[in-house]
Amino acid sequence: MKRHSYVILVIVLAALALIIAPTLVAADNNIRVIKPFMSGGTYGTGPGQVDTPVSIKVDGDDNVYVLQHVHLNDNKFKSVVNVYDKNLTLLRSFDVLKMSMVDVGWDRAPGGYYYDNLASAFDIDANGMLYILCGWDVVVLDKYGKYQYQFP
Repeated sequence: MKRHSYVILVIVLAALALIIAPTLVAADNNIRVIKPFMSGGTYGTGPGQVDTPVSIKVDGDDNVYVLQHVHLNDNKFKSVVNVYDKNLTLLRSFDVLKMSMVDVGWDRAPGGYYYDNLASAFDIDANGMLYILCGWDVVVLDKYGKYQYQFP
């Protein structure tokens, strides 16, 4: 009698699978799989290389901007933007620099700037200006990486 119960259970489960499976397959038809059709850059910390990408944007000219953290040593990193054309050929790379109201004594960069290590997101306006969220500040750079201003 036990064997008969198992056979019935298997038949019921198989019937359920036949009823449910078409629904699952139909649901899969609405899923869009995105496959990369090209890639650019190589892994590393040098100019144009990709270390730890944080955010990616595309401007009006189809240039691809990658905001990333580049590790300098075990516990230090800086924020860098790599700019690629639409074929993912490197156009330029620049550090995210910001001003400080006081000399903090670390992460100094030439010209009275400091290397930022808190950049987490950014956007690009129609004129190509980058607005980069760096901790509690927004740093504004032109599309070539030249510091414009910042605001809290």
